[in-house]
Amino acid sequence: MVARTTGSRDKQSYIGSVRAKTTCDLLQAVLSGSDCSLPASTGAAGSAILNINSDNTVSYKVALVGISSRVTSISLLGDYRKKRTRVVADLTPQFVNGKAQGRLENLNGKEIHLLLSNRVRVAVETEQSNSGELGGHVTSLLYGGHQARYKGLPIPLAGSLVRPPVFTGAAGHVWLELNEECHLYYEIVVSGLSKERDTTLAAHLHGLAEIAETETGHKQLLKGFYGKE
Repeated sequence: MVARTTGSRDKQSYIGSVRAKTTCDLLQAVLSGSDCSLPASTGAAGSAILNINSDNTVSYKVALVGISSRVTSISLLGDYRKKRTRVVADLTPQFVNGKAQGRLENLNGKEIHLLLSNRVRVAVETEQSNSGELGGHVTSLLYGGHQARYKGLPIPLAGSLVRPPVFTGAAGHVWLELNEECHLYYEIVVSGLSKERDTTLAAHLHGLAEIAETETGHKQLLKGFYGKE
């Protein structure tokens, strides 16, 4: 970046680097079958966490559970104008044992702008679902004052983790933090739930976010919710 003053005999120049804004918000995506171009209902789920570093590189972590077959592609897709979609990055080579982790060093300013504008989505394709088994938009989760979200990947909420498994396109993830006073803080993000279409499904996903004692009959539901939040 170069800036020069005008209208003065002694011209001044300011030279420095341009970087993305610094924020405590979290770039994250819930990956669900309902957010694919052709909705899928396999019970799989996934989470993606991204961070823009001070040198304009982007660190990412992706975790998948309940996938029906071998993963063939994990991509970051940018939504450009005129309904055009372009591959921003291919994360497939880094995918091992259900997780992908790495750093993107060659994103340009436009691609970082798309990421900060909620116009980048994660797409996961498998051998049995060429049109996509999981997908989700990367969105900014506002800072809430708790640190659990910065200490690793969240706990997945998936139909495949329910017993017996539920074949659904809904998914979610949750962060839990227990402080020194034994207060439990939680953040839950879900995708694909619909009270009108399937109230039973919602109950199944709620069950994964319960605090339970050893006896099955004693449970406390943390929160009822529908849709994305």
